Amino acid sequence: KAYLELRGATHFTPNTSNTTIAKYSISWLKRFVDNDTRYEQFLCPIPSASLTIAEYRGNCPH
Repeated sequence: KAYLELRGATHFTPNTSNTTIAKYSISWLKRFVDNDTRYEQFLCPIPSASLTIAEYRGNCPH
């Protein structure tokens, strides 16, 4: 499981291009839907808060 909260995001943020959303959502889908362990490197270790990430919660290792 994973929870990502973007800093300064609004309800309409998913309607725009956002590399942070793309990086983590594609990595999660590839890892768990396609069972492709190559994407584990983008999910673990859990990313720290940054200019774009307000909070991230998840389980590592999955």
